[in-house]
Amino acid sequence: MRDGARLLAHTGYRAWTAEEDTRVREMWDSGAPAVAIAEELGRSRNAVRLRHNRLVPFDYESYTPGWGKSPGRRTYWTPERVMEGLRLFAARHKGMLPNSDHEYSRLKKGHMEYPTAVSVLRLHGTMADAWEAMGAGRQRVTRGWVPWSQTDDDYLLDHAGLQTLKVIAKHLGRGWAACKRRLYDLGAGRARDVSGHLSAMQVARLYDCPLSRVKQLIASGELKAHRVQGGNYWRIDPGACERIQAKLSAPKRKSYRTTPANHGDYDRRYGLMRVRIDGKVVRVPRPASAARKEQDGTHVPATKFHPYESRYPGEMEGRHARERID
Repeated sequence: MRDGARLLAHTGYRAWTAEEDTRVREMWDSGAPAVAIAEELGRSRNAVRLRHNRLVPFDYESYTPGWGKSPGRRTYWTPERVMEGLRLFAARHKGMLPNSDHEYSRLKKGHMEYPTAVSVLRLHGTMADAWEAMGAGRQRVTRGWVPWSQTDDDYLLDHAGLQTLKVIAKHLGRGWAACKRRLYDLGAGRARDVSGHLSAMQVARLYDCPLSRVKQLIASGELKAHRVQGGNYWRIDPGACERIQAKLSAPKRKSYRTTPANHGDYDRRYGLMRVRIDGKVVRVPRPASAARKEQDGTHVPATKFHPYESRYPGEMEGRHARERID
């Protein structure tokens, strides 16, 4: 005969007294298990649970269902247990940590000592934030597909133009293309334009002087400039250019050469453009109308190309035509 049957034969269908009801409430509120209450009162465990549910009915109207938590049950994955399980996971898995709950659940399969992805996301929101809260270094965490926070935006705007996007992306745990896209979404434009500084090519084009002259002024110390961390271009303050504007805008020395000033752009200097013909990239003369409009600063209207037509007029006659958008 089972224990429950023997206990039922011993107690019968004895009615609950007020003293037993009070004792059930007191012991249940103090955290005593149902087995201990049943042994003290001489009842079965299921009888104690049913009696408590009748004495203290569950409020289903105010209950909000949540993942990993049932009505009347305690949550097993507490914040302390979640952190302990994540540390164990990070110690056993070397290299990059999963930033997706799907990848984490795949690696967790068969390991009950690791917390569930639902409990991790409920506490931290994202897997990347959970690994950082656990203490994992930036070199092991990537924040791809994680929404940008205000802290990330502030760091990106503060260091854009002072560091290359690759250096910034490594610190933020993202790709350099994602940082570039975020700058445009914030309305900042290019990274080098955020700080308000100019590059050597921009200075040469602005003052219509050779690029070699700008580099010579930088080398002599007359034009203050700094290298970008991780990059290969200069950061030049526009105010420093204005102080030596006379030297930058000075005419070229007498020379037998009649070519325009070298701004660092070979194609624009000689009026060329790159086109692809038969799978090879070649240089062809730039159309006179496009070159004249670039010099005048007028807007060149956008063009729409047929998918089966060439993108460059004059490349081949006949079927290669384009249609301007009004």
